[in-house]
Amino acid sequence: MKTLVIFLFNLILITSASAYSYSAAGSEPILETREKVLKALENKDYIKAKLYIDEIMVDIAYLSTKSKQPLLSDFKDAFFKKDEKKVFQTLNLLLASEVHKRFDEAELSLDHYQKTKVTLVKIKKYLDLLLPFYDKDNKQKIENLYKQARIAIGNPGLFGVNSIPFNKFEFVKNKEKLIKVVYKFDK
Repeated sequence: MKTLVIFLFNLILITSASAYSYSAAGSEPILETREKVLKALENKDYIKAKLYIDEIMVDIAYLSTKSKQPLLSDFKDAFFKKDEKKVFQTLNLLLASEVHKRFDEAELSLDHYQKTKVTLVKIKKYLDLLLPFYDKDNKQKIENLYKQARIAIGNPGLFGVNSIPFNKFEFVKNKEKLIKVVYKFDK
């Protein structure tokens, strides 16, 4: 009996702990690499910074298709010239490309509220890092379009009560407008 009570207590504890998880486990290689590169650049260690970029070459090559920018060659050129500003600009393009990719993923998962919500939370991390590099108008546009995309995913409600269905048309419209602005850096 004592074993059964302990088992049930642990089961309830584990179930309740996982029920409120709003994040998906996993690393963020682009963000982690960005931090390592910035740290290496602080120390003027361009070789180490380039090695960090080389670790995610496959990701960068894929994201280049989103931004339609030659990110790998831009990084290579910036490191060769020891152009810190160009490295930083290319890192921002990389983050913007990741936002683009994640919005595409969110669009494909609109009928899975939790997955879409987690993807949007991750997108927000990237946008928060990018926002200081836009002029006031574009910053405001990005924030508003993100908010509208977030509203468009709906809400399943609690046990279906007060549920709001997702609106794919609104989501896609706001996503496409945001993607057009996300690559327009002011600084």
